[in-house]
Amino acid sequence: MPPVPQMFSDWYDSVRQRELITSSSVRTDLDPTLRCTVLGQMRWDAIRSPGRIQSYAQLLDGWIMHLVANDRILDEIGVLDEGGHTVLPFEVANYGFSVESSLVDIAHRGFLFSSLPLRERDRLLVQAKIAEAGDDEVERRLDQYGVAHGVASLLQQAGVPAEDCARLAAAWQFWIDQERAGALRSRQARTLCDDAESLAAEDFHALPLRTPAGGFIRERIVSDATRDPHTRIRRRSLVYAEIAHLDASNLGDERADAMTLKSAFNRCYHRTIARSENAMLYLHEADGGARGLRRRIAEREARASHAAIFPAGYLELLGGMSAERWQQFMSQIRGELRQWWQSWDVQALQEIGDRLGRERHPDVGSRAEGRKAMTAFASIGGSAAGAFADPNLTGVTLGAGIGLLAWIVTEPGVEALGRALADRRQLYDLVEVWPGVSAN
Repeated sequence: MPPVPQMFSDWYDSVRQRELITSSSVRTDLDPTLRCTVLGQMRWDAIRSPGRIQSYAQLLDGWIMHLVANDRILDEIGVLDEGGHTVLPFEVANYGFSVESSLVDIAHRGFLFSSLPLRERDRLLVQAKIAEAGDDEVERRLDQYGVAHGVASLLQQAGVPAEDCARLAAAWQFWIDQERAGALRSRQARTLCDDAESLAAEDFHALPLRTPAGGFIRERIVSDATRDPHTRIRRRSLVYAEIAHLDASNLGDERADAMTLKSAFNRCYHRTIARSENAMLYLHEADGGARGLRRRIAEREARASHAAIFPAGYLELLGGMSAERWQQFMSQIRGELRQWWQSWDVQALQEIGDRLGRERHPDVGSRAEGRKAMTAFASIGGSAAGAFADPNLTGVTLGAGIGLLAWIVTEPGVEALGRALADRRQLYDLVEVWPGVSAN
């Protein structure tokens, strides 16, 4: 079996991170609960794939990514590279040759900044004002203030409060500095492949929309109206600008169609990125439907030999480690990690789970007791992907389109797999491994 490939996770998506906040609840620091969640997720991603890919530099604009942009983060989530140097557990693909050049590109094309604590309508206005500034004004400010602070000055001119501009500039400067120091690994982005296959896999043309207006916007989304006029690549900001007409509607059914279109298009967008980057795709969505492999599919495909039993609350266990303990833990499991990464060795993954079980903190059990889920690494065919969005999973060919490579059962006990499969309320996190995807 080929090695575990790199992984693109929608958890790092700046737009998805924005959905966690509103303009009235912006935070400027990580409270203990959020800190545990963020560290736990990043540390888990550092374990399950050797080639974590945070992906395109513009996703560094995520609200959570801004909160972690500080000097502590290397100790908190850092991993050792082959040369023994501490690096961040994700990789950035740049437009151009660096994070800084990517930010220059962002400034010139009127980027929609997800991290700004503004309403959607106001962020679109800011985007339009930056686009109207013109290339000469953009270059003047970048030359005068430097790239990160030059972009911040453009935002301030467009009406963004000064403190938010300063926060944004500091975060971007941090990523630029980390790349220069070698702690943030980067490379040039691959050209995005056409999204036709991703749209077909999602069955985008057959989404269950409620209104004629929703159907009209769907056609606009898949038309040339949402393609960049220079690169011909479909831009999500242009898609969102189309969906905004439904979002602003007074009709509840039209607003519901807006949510359906956003959710489905985001899956298509992430799938296109993953396929372009030759990566697995982790879909970490809040709704059960899009994450769901239903019980009958699991019963048919799951094998106990492919299941690793992890302790309940393993993300909290990882997130609750001190920086020093995290570094010790990664050192202790280095051999098991190598076995897992090189050959999908489920027994090696089980040994990592066993070590996590011995890390239990007294307060984890009560907080995590009800959070039992299963992660499936599944090789899927093109016709199967869209069915994950269907909570009823009525597609009769779905089972034939899925091959389960590994399960991670997040429940203690030797009979965890059987109990999980018998639980009709069980949810499944899904990692899509498309045919042809392999380790780079």
